[in-house]
Amino acid sequence: MRIRRVGGAVAVSAAFLALAVTVIAVSRPGGRSAVETPAALGQPTSATVYQAPTTAPATPSRTAGRPTTSGPARTFRAATPTPHPSAPTSTAGPATGGNPLPVAGTVGNAQQLITVAAPSASSTQAIVQAWSRTSAGWTRSGPGVSAWLGHGGMTGNAREGFNGTPIGSFGLTQAFGNNADPGTALPYFQSGPNDWWSGDSASPTYNTHQRCTPGSCRFRTDLSENLHDVGWVYGYAVVIDYNTAPAVAGKGSAFFLHVTQDEPTEGCVSVPQADLVRMLRWLDPKAHPRILMGIARS
Repeated sequence: MRIRRVGGAVAVSAAFLALAVTVIAVSRPGGRSAVETPAALGQPTSATVYQAPTTAPATPSRTAGRPTTSGPARTFRAATPTPHPSAPTSTAGPATGGNPLPVAGTVGNAQQLITVAAPSASSTQAIVQAWSRTSAGWTRSGPGVSAWLGHGGMTGNAREGFNGTPIGSFGLTQAFGNNADPGTALPYFQSGPNDWWSGDSASPTYNTHQRCTPGSCRFRTDLSENLHDVGWVYGYAVVIDYNTAPAVAGKGSAFFLHVTQDEPTEGCVSVPQADLVRMLRWLDPKAHPRILMGIARS
């Protein structure tokens, strides 16, 4: 939601490194550890990476209250970076069978789940973990991944003009990207210059994908996001079904799981590209996948 192009160093904490190592090393009795990647996810093969223009494209005007800082686009590092040293850990609570989920919430009939566990409501980082439901309960699918959240941390009151990441359980039903389909079973479209995500809360198109040429759109493009112009950060993305069916005006739009630029987002969840491609190849609409986002259980 609303990509920022900001440079700068990020302070890290050795204490958080120890916590991240602790959570990745945890394994369930009789099973594999969280650092092992099952064959079900596999390792992504090389994919065509979106090439950012030599100068950053013009960014549409943002809703009031969203901080924006311009700067040159950075070249994506194809190799998966080591989890950020300040990444928080996901602690586990009680559960019956399998592994305990790190976040409380309702997941309905989901057979695939991605959890986003932050250590506190104000944190801008979290641990993302994929899970599969088996007869024994929830089991990890792949390693835990360090992720970035919105500048406003996590919130139960997501809204337009505030860059917090929404707390809750949401469907994962659509994917897209500036790159070609990496092999996901989810519905996928490759975005071009005429692909938008409407952020105009006064329009019936609010919080939906729209395709139109500038000047012919039935919504305000200055309040919306051109999916192509964002660049490599939207090389791959999964739509988080927050405030959909129907969309409530002003409650927030354009929340995605997308490629990280190693800094807080405008409300989205971002992870390294290789990890996102692996998750895309694992997600299956027949498994009713969901994303469960919130504060890690104590």
